[in-house]
Amino acid sequence: MTVDADQLLGKIASGKTLKDDELKEIVELLSGDFLGVEGGELTLDEVYELLLVLGKAKAVSERRVLEKYLDCQEPQTVSLVLDILCGEWGFTEEYTEYLLNFSLGQSWDAEGDVQVVAIKLLGEHLHRNAPKMRGTKGGKGALTDAQKKRCGEIFSLLDQHFRDPDMDSIIRKTAYYSLCRAAGREWEQIPSEFARLNLEPGSPDVDWGVIEACQALSSSSSRGESA
Repeated sequence: MTVDADQLLGKIASGKTLKDDELKEIVELLSGDFLGVEGGELTLDEVYELLLVLGKAKAVSERRVLEKYLDCQEPQTVSLVLDILCGEWGFTEEYTEYLLNFSLGQSWDAEGDVQVVAIKLLGEHLHRNAPKMRGTKGGKGALTDAQKKRCGEIFSLLDQHFRDPDMDSIIRKTAYYSLCRAAGREWEQIPSEFARLNLEPGSPDVDWGVIEACQALSSSSSRGESA
């Protein structure tokens, strides 16, 4: 690979902007065949590094280049692209279908890495939209009926994951934390990701007020009302 990704990341970290020809070369490399395809130019690590450069460079105009890697079925790469497109660049609305699908688990995501990222991003999406659903100050701009319905679907999915005793404990806890975010909790109000929580019904480890608040928001979103 002719591009020195580490050098470009260092350049970005120092506050400098990448030149157009540097971005163009990265885009051309990433626009080729998926890694693993015969004749492909890039290794898995090289793809990851170049995607990271585009993310750090805030090359939002090139999001279609990143988008295709959502279908590459490589957990580390997909997780990075989701973080960039939805977490950093704010395109969650455009990729909600991907997030919902990934949050259900995929056969190629054996460790559940992508599933965890997707659930977290769905929680952040609800955190941003909850004020609009409640009709409280700070919720500028009304949600469309379609957006309200989609939020209701997300609430339902997170609640199912949280309540499912057969679900992996990390997935359950991530779903609970996302419900906390949806209910308006800030991260400092939520237990550490390393905390061992009992998530069974009636457990004192769970803020059941959060669950009730989310149920109210989910119900109102289904009816198209303000909670």
